[in-house]
Amino acid sequence: MFPLGRGIFPPSWLALRIFEPRYLEMIDLCTRRETGFGVVLIERGWEVGGGDVRFDVGVAVTIVEIGALEGQLMVTVRGEDRIRVVEWLEDDPFPQARVERLADPPGFVPDRQTRSRLEREFTRGLAMLSELGMDTRSVSPLPEDPLIAAYQALDVFPVPDYDRQMVLEADDPADRIEQSIEALEVVNQLVEARLSGG
Repeated sequence: MFPLGRGIFPPSWLALRIFEPRYLEMIDLCTRRETGFGVVLIERGWEVGGGDVRFDVGVAVTIVEIGALEGQLMVTVRGEDRIRVVEWLEDDPFPQARVERLADPPGFVPDRQTRSRLEREFTRGLAMLSELGMDTRSVSPLPEDPLIAAYQALDVFPVPDYDRQMVLEADDPADRIEQSIEALEVVNQLVEARLSGG
């Protein structure tokens, strides 16, 4: 398990700089076993040194690429499935846990109105962030899949980590999309207030 100060969504990509001996050992083990690991958000504490308190819902990731740099590893991972920690084990030598995969119900199809609302808030937010000077030209359009689109939108916008975590923890995919839209609306309201000098 890899507790981080910012979580990941499936199927997001994340670049990790690995330098602590315990995590270098973890990556070595994962490489030899040809397996991934779990990423969870730190609720309280720090990434380095241990002693942190972690959320129990996270994402299983696969290792996509590993590069070495002056005693460190640059590891690129891709989120795969939501997971829930059933039991935390001893951090010996690195954090470990027994987990269960959290599968979404088959056949979930959100209504078109929900997807349109997500697109509208996303487009509106990008326009305002551009006014603030953010270069939004490299931001990809949202994919057709509403759930993946919701995750991608949260990766683009400065949504607080706790709000991102609450989206990830929602059991119902429809709730995850709805919470994502609400989080975007809050960010857009704050950006709008800043633009208007409020």
